[in-house]
Amino acid sequence: MNEEYLDGRDLADVCGRSWVEVDLDRAADNLRWVKNQLSPGTGVCAIVKTNAYGHGAPELAACFLEAGAEMLAVACLDEVLQLRRAGITSSILILSDGEPERYAEGIEADATYSLFSLAKARDLSERAVALGRKVKVHVKVDTGMRRVGFSATAAETPGQILELAALPGLDVEGIFTHFATADGFDQAESLEDDLVSEPGEQFLQLQFRDFVRLLDTLEREGLRFRYRHCCNSPATLRHPEMHLDLVRPGLTLYGLLPDNVGREEADNRPILSLHSRALQVRTIEQGQSVSYGRRFVATTDMRSATVPIGYGDGYRRSLTGKAEVLVHGRRVPVLGTICMDSLIIDVSKVGDAFFEGDRVVLWGEQGGAEITIEEVAAWSDTINYEVPCALSPRLPRVYLRDGKPFKVVRYLV
Repeated sequence: MNEEYLDGRDLADVCGRSWVEVDLDRAADNLRWVKNQLSPGTGVCAIVKTNAYGHGAPELAACFLEAGAEMLAVACLDEVLQLRRAGITSSILILSDGEPERYAEGIEADATYSLFSLAKARDLSERAVALGRKVKVHVKVDTGMRRVGFSATAAETPGQILELAALPGLDVEGIFTHFATADGFDQAESLEDDLVSEPGEQFLQLQFRDFVRLLDTLEREGLRFRYRHCCNSPATLRHPEMHLDLVRPGLTLYGLLPDNVGREEADNRPILSLHSRALQVRTIEQGQSVSYGRRFVATTDMRSATVPIGYGDGYRRSLTGKAEVLVHGRRVPVLGTICMDSLIIDVSKVGDAFFEGDRVVLWGEQGGAEITIEEVAAWSDTINYEVPCALSPRLPRVYLRDGKPFKVVRYLV
């Protein structure tokens, strides 16, 4: 990975192909906006897994912490190590498997572990004692996702968690669960099945009820936690009664919204845009076809531009036949099949004013027009979470302050 500061140079001198732009001022504003939604005494654990949803984990982690996040969360140990190498010293919670074979490495990196079985807890305890260290852990409780966790309703669970909390070498500071339907999406509601008895909102309430009941049981046994947490982005915005000690926003920090929250309700703003430049501008004659499979055949003479970005960069092939991009502040369609490294657009509307090297915005704002990540997700038949997460490492990330690019990160050099 290579970091380069522009120091007044033009972006064109550094990014000649395609690139991602990330506005760090907007990111900080989004974090502060989320904090303003919280109940008194509730902190923010900023989710920066999957390279901060494709935005660049070291830069976004530092930005969120500076704006007031209490801790960070990632999916795996390598993501912890990436942040430590970047100088991040805050608590970093591993939400998923802690890779027991690498416990020593994680302990040295001061990772905070999620524990969801006694066997893993014992392994971590033994390794911590052998190293003479105290390891922070959060207990994962399963209330309905059915992925991992101690079952919230199983009779043996309180005893198991109490046993875990007594193990040497462990600082059991937190306990958490995760909601299955907080974003309002519940496919089970459409199933003709007598087994499905609760709609999505009711299922969310049942998950929270079971989690709180387990907390109450453990508290009666004398076990209290510094951090009790269950709210992802949609639950954070919709259910202040569930905030507890900590919330775990991800999507909202990046300026995106869950399906059950309208843009008119939110003050966060998208922070990521995707850019490229015209590689070649040419005339396509009537009857000529475009790209693989000849999906598009010109019905009249037209001007096209080849743009050096494709599904190898994370601009999905499933956008074929649906996507639009911005040139000179106008929407124009993508023609034919999207290739691994390029795509072709119709610039006939722009006339002769569009030239090789002119900028193309795949999503983001240009000249008063905007293409949103939500639109791109709809064209791809996916969710907005997936769109930025799919961005390839070969796209440089360009970071903005005060509306101006100041830093470029290249992952491949």
